[in-house]
Amino acid sequence: SPPAATTWLVRYHYPRNTVDSRERAINVMLPHAITYMYAMSYGGTNLLEVFRSLSQSADTYGEVAAEFDMIVRDMELFGNDMFTALRNARNLTPSGNLERFLDDLVSVVDSGGDVTAFFEDQSATYAEAANEEQEDFLETLSVLSELFIVGFVAAPLFLIVTLMVISFLGGSTVDQLALLVYAGLPLGMLGFLVLLDVLSAPFVQPAADELDDGRSTPLAPVDAENEDERFAAYAKTRKYERYQAILRDPLAAIREHPLYTLAVTIPLPFAYVAALAALDVVAVSLAAFSTTPVVTTTVVVVVPLLVVLVPVSYFHEGKRRRENAMVRRFPEVLNVLSSANYMGIPFVDALGLVSRWSKGALAEDLRALRNDIEWNHDVTAALLAFGNRMHVPHLTRTVKLIAEGGRTSGDMSRILAIAAEDTRARYRIERSRRRAMGSYIAIVVIGYLVYLMVIVLVAASFLGPIAEAASAPTAAGVPQSSLPVSFTNIPLDTYRALFYHSVLVMGVGSGLLAGKLADNAALSGLKYSIFMIALGVAAFMFV
Repeated sequence: SPPAATTWLVRYHYPRNTVDSRERAINVMLPHAITYMYAMSYGGTNLLEVFRSLSQSADTYGEVAAEFDMIVRDMELFGNDMFTALRNARNLTPSGNLERFLDDLVSVVDSGGDVTAFFEDQSATYAEAANEEQEDFLETLSVLSELFIVGFVAAPLFLIVTLMVISFLGGSTVDQLALLVYAGLPLGMLGFLVLLDVLSAPFVQPAADELDDGRSTPLAPVDAENEDERFAAYAKTRKYERYQAILRDPLAAIREHPLYTLAVTIPLPFAYVAALAALDVVAVSLAAFSTTPVVTTTVVVVVPLLVVLVPVSYFHEGKRRRENAMVRRFPEVLNVLSSANYMGIPFVDALGLVSRWSKGALAEDLRALRNDIEWNHDVTAALLAFGNRMHVPHLTRTVKLIAEGGRTSGDMSRILAIAAEDTRARYRIERSRRRAMGSYIAIVVIGYLVYLMVIVLVAASFLGPIAEAASAPTAAGVPQSSLPVSFTNIPLDTYRALFYHSVLVMGVGSGLLAGKLADNAALSGLKYSIFMIALGVAAFMFV
């Protein structure tokens, strides 16, 4: 019964799903957190400070930071020693990988071993475990892509053909077909997207907040009981300056946040449709969607939809290309800086050398970093400001690793080499996912093409001849209504509209699913949706 199913989901499934999600998130981020601890301990930072620094980095290390925050609180608030705090965390963590890591760490600390060497060894070990975790996830995605073909290509086509046959035999199936097209397909695809989002959540890089470089007061909420008017005025001025920056260069804001285009593009379709209705170019009514479905839907719905989707997709893809270029080049930049520093070239001079052969936004940021260090003589603050300018979460995490490691260690060359390897490992994981998902994206696209081909063939091969048969009398002069199979009562225009609309719904949904599979971002699928919509419109224009 529904109450029993709801009780089971709330009582058993939801907590288990939450624990599994946290476990996977910890396993994915654990190698990078160990690398961070390695860089911190390499400079001589004591273990408690390493844990405290990691616990304050939830924006970059996610659930792992939450686990180490529990260790720090156990020691500072409850007065437990480090061994007790580590054992308590080991018993409470949902991650088997973190549990084994804490067991090994307790053994190393208890025996007086080299903690720095232990972190170095474990970072490589758990990087392999994270790769295995992702391989299991990719296998799950492969199964889901096959379920997509069954659930959103084969099943709808079977239902559509079955409902048409029933209508030929005299039944009324328009309502059922409309329910499938306007409710079943959209809700099913939305549920599929939500399922993919839930399964992918542990693999999503935490969105890095702005790093505190120590040069400005963080914008915290003002305490109502002890309101500081000067701080309130300062916060208001900062907000006003941000708005001014957006007005001075709106394209820069849109390139950073592609969804800002909606502020401009959403009002345009309403004005466009109002103009169509006022000028009587196309009839804007429900009846027109049945009598002239292709033309009316294309002019009234598809064109406004593309006006909204194309700018978002364009700026999103531009942002993705910039980020991917930076992620691809950043490990090489760090390796060159590490080698140059190891050979005795000062860090600032090495930055100047690298910025000259680098290209794009990364070169500009490197030159700004070099100038910042030369003018202000504060390497840590300059690095943190550099991380804020890049706006790429895992690169911001890497820059924070360099800043914190360099602050405690005089061996900047080694810190840069550690950071380069961490960035390269993350890039390899993302690249392997994109390669593995290429075939599954092809499955989604081919599935849509099969759906489109079958619908077009049905519309061209059945609806046209049926319309001719319905208008012509039989050879013996017997009316169509007296035959076992009658075509006179079949709403052909309505069926044509439903077929066309189902193709559009499938195009939008399939594209978003392809983007979610490839880049774990539905916005990345807009380019596929636009292509599929255009293909569907072109196909029906010639039917």
